[in-house]
Amino acid sequence: MTLSPTPVEAAPPRWRFVPGDLDAGSLGALETWFERLLARPLPDTASLERWLEDESELMSRVSAELARRYVAMTCHTDDPAAKERYLTFERDVMPRVKVLGDQLDAKFLASPGLPGLDLRRYAVLVRKRRSAKEIFRPQNVPLQTEEAEMQTRQQALMGSLTVHFQGKEHTLQQMAVYGEDQDRGLRERAYRASLDTRRRAWPELLEIYDRLVRLRTTIAANAGFSDYVPYRFRELQRFDYDAATCRRFHDAIAEAVVPAVERCNAARRARLGLPALRPWDLEVDPEGAPPPRPFATEPELIALASRLFARVDPRFAGEFQILVQNRLLDLMSRKGKAPGGYQYTLEDVRLPFVFANSVGLHHDLQTLLHEGGHAFHAILSRDEPLLAYREAPIEFAETASMSMELMGLEHAEEVYPRETARRVRRKHLE
Repeated sequence: MTLSPTPVEAAPPRWRFVPGDLDAGSLGALETWFERLLARPLPDTASLERWLEDESELMSRVSAELARRYVAMTCHTDDPAAKERYLTFERDVMPRVKVLGDQLDAKFLASPGLPGLDLRRYAVLVRKRRSAKEIFRPQNVPLQTEEAEMQTRQQALMGSLTVHFQGKEHTLQQMAVYGEDQDRGLRERAYRASLDTRRRAWPELLEIYDRLVRLRTTIAANAGFSDYVPYRFRELQRFDYDAATCRRFHDAIAEAVVPAVERCNAARRARLGLPALRPWDLEVDPEGAPPPRPFATEPELIALASRLFARVDPRFAGEFQILVQNRLLDLMSRKGKAPGGYQYTLEDVRLPFVFANSVGLHHDLQTLLHEGGHAFHAILSRDEPLLAYREAPIEFAETASMSMELMGLEHAEEVYPRETARRVRRKHLE
C-alpha cells in the first residue's frame, strides 16, 4: 500500500481569524472572539461558509487548551497543580464556552445562507448542530462540570494505586508482566496481589460510579429523556441506529462469537493441561514458549514501532518521527500516571499526542501500533478546515487504529524471530 508522497510537516496552520498569541486559557480573551462571531451578519451562503471556518479556528484553540491540560493531568495525576489547571478550565471556562457554543448553533441554524449550503459537503454538519441545539439545556452545564470532576477523581485514584510484590513496588500495568510467566503459582499470586490493591479502591470507585449515574440520569431528564441511554445516543449523534439495534448486535455476538471464544479457551486449557482455566491462565503462552520482551525503554519501543510503520508505508514512519521530534509521546508506565492509552489531537497545531502505559510486553507494541493508527488518521485529516470534520465519530474512529494493528503485525518478523512472530499474530487474532 502506498499513500502519497511526502510526510506532513510539523508547522501549524496559519491563523486567519483568531490571533496566534490568543490566550485560550483566559475566558475574557475567548469571549471577545465568540462575541465577534455572534455579532457578524450572515446574509448569504458565502458569508456563512467563511463564518464556519472562523468558528472552527476559535473552537480549535479551545480544544487544544483543554487537550494540553488534560494530557498534563493524566501524565501526572499526582501533581496537584496539573490537576487544578485542568479542573479550573473545566469549571471556569468550559461552562461558558458551552453556553456560547449553543448560541453559535442557534445563529448557524437561523442563518439565511443555510438553505444554500451544498448538502454533499454540509448535510452531516447541519444534522449534528441541529441535534446539539435540541438537547442543550443550560441547567446541565454545571452537572457536566461535576461529571468531569468525578472522572478526574477516578483517574487520579487509579493512577495512585501500586502493588508491593516480589519485594518491589509496581503499577497495576507493570504487574501484567507476571501474567505471562510460565510459573502458574507466580501468576496466581500476582493476580491476587493486584486484585487486593484494586479492592482497597472499590468503595471510592463505587461512590464515583453511583454519583455519575445520578448525574447522568438528571442530565437526561433535564433534556426531556426518560433515561440516560437515549440522551447519550443523541449526544453521541448516533442518528441511524438506536439501543435496540445495539442489543440485536449483542445477541449476534452471543450467537456467533462467544462459541468461538469458548473453543479457543478449550484449546488453551487442553494445551496447558489444566482441568479449568482461571483468570491468571489467559495470557501465558499455552505451548510453554517464553514471553516476548521486545523492549525495556521508551526509545527501544519507538525504534521497534518505527520499523513496523516503515514496512507498512514509509510515510507512516516519517509522520511518526514528527511525533518523536515534537515530544508528542508519553509511553511508559509509572506511578501517578492515569491508566490506559489514548491519542488526543492538539487542534491548534493539528498534531496528535499519544499516551500509553508500556511495561515491555508485546501488547505494548501492539498498543502503539493501535494509537499510531489513530495518529495517522488525525494527520490525514489535518488539512480539513472544519473542526467538526476532523473528528471521527466512534463508529469509525477505531477503523484506522485496528487496521494498523493488523497491517503492522503482518511484518512482525521485522522485530521478532519467525516463530515468535507467528505466535503474536495468532494470539492477536484469537
